[in-house]
Amino acid sequence: MSRFRFMMAGDALSFTLNREKDPFQYVSALRSQCAAAFCNLEAPLAEAAQPARHPVIPLGNIPGQFRFLKESGRFTAVTVANNHIADYGRPGLLQTLEALDKAGIAHTGAASTPEAALEPAMMAIQGVKIAFVGLSYSASAPCPGVHTALLDSSHAAKAIKRARDIGAHIVICSPHWGLEYAAYPTPNQQALGRALIDLGADIVAGHHPHIIQGVEQYKNKPIYYSLGNFNMTDDWSRRPKFGQYGAVLLIDTENSKITRHEIVPIKINEHYQPCLVPETTHQRFMQILATLSEPLARGITWPYWLRSCGRTAYNARVAAWRMGMPRRTARSECWRVRLRCAADLLHPLRLAWWACSLALSALSPNAAFRLPEDL
Repeated sequence: MSRFRFMMAGDALSFTLNREKDPFQYVSALRSQCAAAFCNLEAPLAEAAQPARHPVIPLGNIPGQFRFLKESGRFTAVTVANNHIADYGRPGLLQTLEALDKAGIAHTGAASTPEAALEPAMMAIQGVKIAFVGLSYSASAPCPGVHTALLDSSHAAKAIKRARDIGAHIVICSPHWGLEYAAYPTPNQQALGRALIDLGADIVAGHHPHIIQGVEQYKNKPIYYSLGNFNMTDDWSRRPKFGQYGAVLLIDTENSKITRHEIVPIKINEHYQPCLVPETTHQRFMQILATLSEPLARGITWPYWLRSCGRTAYNARVAAWRMGMPRRTARSECWRVRLRCAADLLHPLRLAWWACSLALSALSPNAAFRLPEDL
């Protein structure tokens, strides 16, 4: 009889503001309960690479602290399917994949060829094969020699089928999707989450919004729309600090089947370290998670999403551009970024988010749940 537990976490960098600190020291006891651990590695290892021109805010891991991903068996697999893996171009991607291979950390979601990007991260525990499939809504911008496993039904079907063909007993889909700081997935995102289950995933657990989102059961299988931050912070955005909270997903298995899954809330401290929360905060967090999950059972509609999330999603984009603009020192580069910023923020779809949200909120101001400033 095989019986074990593994864990999944959201967005991680692998470093702290104080470079002497271990990013994961306060969740090591939780990790010790698990036979394996998986997260989204949000930034490439960019030891000798130059930032590409397209990122709004280029992210890169600090080489000296990259070791913390593996020390003491911390993470056994990661997804690199996200909108920052190409921030340092092909050299940054290749350095990242080489470092992961040397550390013995399986990876999925991005590679130098489209076929390799769809390969799952595989691990065998007590004879049970688990496949992690990483997919991303966006590759940020085209980058020569960098291929990200894009999140759509066609690519997901290929990746999940590949996992089953090589013997996976359990398939976990880890999509990088949604809109930053939006409390709910869009209707299209909810439909895609359910489609991933229909295609053969056993659990869907996503990230990218940088806040926790709700969970639903679909065909008796869970969809966790966002686990939030794990080893990151939301202080760059100047948004309410609910992004300092995230979640770790614990998954129990027995005889090659998932038998139980549960959320453990965490709070990210000033050094970007995830910490377990006290009981009172735990209870409040779970109440909020339940509230966020209620509309999912009914199905998210566009009017509800726009009323709840339209302005938040637009404002988060504005904050990202404000943060990214000072990084552009060259005059030619600065003007190029300003034009991209204007085109992005004046896009009819983004303006519609803001306008519809304002109008719907005025018509029914108490109809949508608002995230608290803090717990």
